[in-house]
Amino acid sequence: MDEPLSKELPADPHMWLGGQTFLTVPQANDESREMLAELIDTVLDEKERWIINALFWEGKSLQQVADDLGFSTGGKKNKTLVIYYRDKALRKMKEALCARESSQV
Repeated sequence: MDEPLSKELPADPHMWLGGQTFLTVPQANDESREMLAELIDTVLDEKERWIINALFWEGKSLQQVADDLGFSTGGKKNKTLVIYYRDKALRKMKEALCARESSQV
């Protein structure tokens, strides 16, 4: 069975793009960090950057991010929009990275 895109992400930020929705970065080196920072800055819009930062660098939960952004429907807290934006941002980063790698071949 395929894993859902909404699964919890690995604690190691270098595994964010590995597997189905992520790309494995072999080592945590300066070049990897710079590349990841550049992708975040150039590929993602402001809301996506904020969500990625909150989830992965600040360690906030999906619910905390939903609360911070005021995502709610009918008085219910809604993590679904956070999951949507997170997955969209990760897909955009993966696509940009794949395009960059294919142009270097």
